[in-house]
Amino acid sequence: MRETIETFKDGRTITTRLSRFGERPDREFDIQFWQGLTSKERADAGWELVTAYWEMKGKNPDELRLQRSAESIQRGRR
Repeated sequence: MRETIETFKDGRTITTRLSRFGERPDREFDIQFWQGLTSKERADAGWELVTAYWEMKGKNPDELRLQRSAESIQRGRR
């Protein structure tokens, strides 16, 4: 398994891990990556996946929003 780390002038870092076909690397690589992000960066990555999926389905990502459900329950008179 070979790992390379490339750092750019703008501060971005790309880490690549190359393994042989059929070789199952441990998950430590992924865990370190996700734990190294802020909660906002993780949320942004998740939202990016949601919008990419929505676009693959041929829908406009501008239609996406958080669902807000509201109900009113009133007790009947006795």
